[in-house]
Amino acid sequence: MTRNYGNLSPYDFEILVRDLLQAELGERLETFPPGPDGGVDVRLFKDGSERLIVQCKHTPGKRYPEVKTQLRTEAVKVANRFRGSRYMLVTSASLTLANKRDIVKIFKDTPLSENDIWGVDDLENYIGLHPEIEQRNFKLWLTSVAVMARLLHNEIHERSAGLFEDIAQKARIYVQSDAYAVARNILRDNSVCLISGEPGIGKSSLAEMLLLKAIDEEWNVYHISEDIGEIDKVWNSEDRQVFYYDDFLGQNSLTDKLNKNEDSRIAQVISRIQRSHTKRLVMTTREYILRHATQVYEPLRRNKFMTDEKLILRLAHYTENQKAHILYNHIYFSEVSLAARTSILEGKVYREIVHHPNYNPRLIELITATYGDDSRISLAEYMRQALEDPSHLWEVIFEDQLTDTERNILLILATFTHPVSVQDLERATRGYEKSSGQTESTKRSFMQSLKRLQGTFLTIDTTRPPSTAGHAVTLVRLANPSFNDYVCQYLISRMQEIESLIDGACFFEQLTTLWSWHNGSYAQIQDLTVSILAGTPKRKRRGATYMLFGFVEQFTQALIRTVNMQPAEWTRSRLEDDSGPIEADYTSRFIRMLRMNQDAENRLLATDVVDFLCDESQAILVREGARVEDIGKFGTILSLIAATSKCTRDLAEFINMAYRIASMRGEEPVDYENRWVLLNVPGASAKLDYEEEKSALVQKFINFAADWDGYKSQDAESAHECEEALGELYGAAETLGVEDLLDPCSLNDALEHWTDKESDDAGEYYAEHYRDEEFTSAEPSSSSLTIEILSRDPRSEIDQLFETLIE
Repeated sequence: MTRNYGNLSPYDFEILVRDLLQAELGERLETFPPGPDGGVDVRLFKDGSERLIVQCKHTPGKRYPEVKTQLRTEAVKVANRFRGSRYMLVTSASLTLANKRDIVKIFKDTPLSENDIWGVDDLENYIGLHPEIEQRNFKLWLTSVAVMARLLHNEIHERSAGLFEDIAQKARIYVQSDAYAVARNILRDNSVCLISGEPGIGKSSLAEMLLLKAIDEEWNVYHISEDIGEIDKVWNSEDRQVFYYDDFLGQNSLTDKLNKNEDSRIAQVISRIQRSHTKRLVMTTREYILRHATQVYEPLRRNKFMTDEKLILRLAHYTENQKAHILYNHIYFSEVSLAARTSILEGKVYREIVHHPNYNPRLIELITATYGDDSRISLAEYMRQALEDPSHLWEVIFEDQLTDTERNILLILATFTHPVSVQDLERATRGYEKSSGQTESTKRSFMQSLKRLQGTFLTIDTTRPPSTAGHAVTLVRLANPSFNDYVCQYLISRMQEIESLIDGACFFEQLTTLWSWHNGSYAQIQDLTVSILAGTPKRKRRGATYMLFGFVEQFTQALIRTVNMQPAEWTRSRLEDDSGPIEADYTSRFIRMLRMNQDAENRLLATDVVDFLCDESQAILVREGARVEDIGKFGTILSLIAATSKCTRDLAEFINMAYRIASMRGEEPVDYENRWVLLNVPGASAKLDYEEEKSALVQKFINFAADWDGYKSQDAESAHECEEALGELYGAAETLGVEDLLDPCSLNDALEHWTDKESDDAGEYYAEHYRDEEFTSAEPSSSSLTIEILSRDPRSEIDQLFETLIE
């Protein structure tokens, strides 16, 4: 296995050499930065004398002729200096035996033998002899050829082409901390790890390193992007699978993130994974959204996984050493000039940056990615200003460093909560340019702008969704989630741009994103309580307002204009089946509009709009009749319409039609649930004996539940099927208010049987096919689940690290 030493900095390389020699010699060695006493990178000092002196030359990918001049300079520098000591030269260049003999001649005035000259092949040999060293120096195995081959040929690569390429690129700047060891142990002990923390703290980076390690250990990795149900689609009981669900509660808010019953399904999937020896689940979420979820969603509050500290790793703070190493890596692997790097060393500015209260790994990444050597200020000053006012950094980049087309693309891309196809992004961008009075960008200028933005600002992937029968889709997404936070703040004081976004919206999804910004996380973070329409908005201490104030009529008209339009490509591809694309889910959109109105205290939708939604919904029901797939949506629509008190239509006919169709359905728990909802819509009693029908439905359900318990327990062929049946049964019983009357003893017995059987079968299969040492290590215990570790005095180590920045 050939390892990629190019992703090691000079400091990383010295630490690797030190660790290998310590393992080989059984002695503790010291490391030193370059300085006046140059020529000593690693040394063994014992019994009052220097026993071993090591010089490290990090020249990855180079051959001997390319480093020979550098070695001659080094030989002159150390000539006659280390008599009586053992001297070693270690380089990451490739060396032949003849090369080593030539080096001995070059270092004729230094005690250097052929055996004490290590090239890259020697390093490979010693790493093989001491595999524990490779585990500590994670960049080696994360970027080895073998790992990359498995990564690029992983079957999920076709679904999310850019994910692993991004991870591999991030590996060289990632700093391994105790959090990594704790997270691995959580996975080993519990099969599930939920990583939470504040924005930019490194949740996704930590999760991604776990994925690369899993690939190295020959697990199949699956990126879950829509909802937890995707796991069922790719579940294979005989494969070792790791599922990755990033921002599973939403990136900026909880608004519409969790699909129907997803909170219950998440708990079921976690339980199923924990029973398997061949499955792992890694999830991430922002800490404030995790807290909010347990307050807003009753089912989530009841789910053990949300409060089970054995499964949750909360990232809190980095040590000074870790923050310094993150800063160092971003600068070292950037393309900034020697002068820029030197400015960070002058007066040890790096210490000031590391200790700054606004220090954030994501912010450091953005600073180094956007600094140009043609800047009028030094890199050190650029960092100071960005840390003093992080929002100003985005403002400078967004308003001063980008062209109009680039700025428009980023602004529009932020209005999609999912990756969007290039074609749809171009269409949406032109819609915004037209509504704002700008000159519409040409095809060429649009594509050139995409290329310039790629990497730092956005990621472009090509994927083939399973349902598209080979149809490739080029998708674009924001590379930095903090940009969404910036856009929220940016738009608050720019009413004209909000109006242009509303008027130029080409997709219904764009408007729902604007609403989530208005009514979601930004409002929650700012602790706003002012209503969207209630007169002049009050201002909180931060001076923020609801961004859609003043544009209610335009917003409503835009919703009506787009509600019947096709969704964006990625959403549409998720809906496709073997017969091709289907129409947008109009009933779900109607529900979304009515819930927006409910959030706005029934002051968003006028009477004529509510009537329009009622008429359109009834027309769909009439057209589809008994073929309608989800009658429950119509119950939700009717309940929301009735709650507005604005509808002028007689709902009785609509309700009775929906109830007749619901009554024609097969005997499933959800059918009873849907009928109950319809019976409780205000106005249902107009043509139905309301109380008598409800009593009869409850009694019928109780009898049905006993039969369901019996035949479902007999038909079930796995613990998962038992859990699904129990979940459906209890969900309906809770809706009807009779959960205390249920006694599904047969299903519970079947669940216990299948749980025991699957556990035994999985253990036997696992023991037969896989090695025992997976996900095991001598790493720290996972008992401390909040990573906030105080470091010993790190200053000398930090200084030593940064002195290699201009080596």
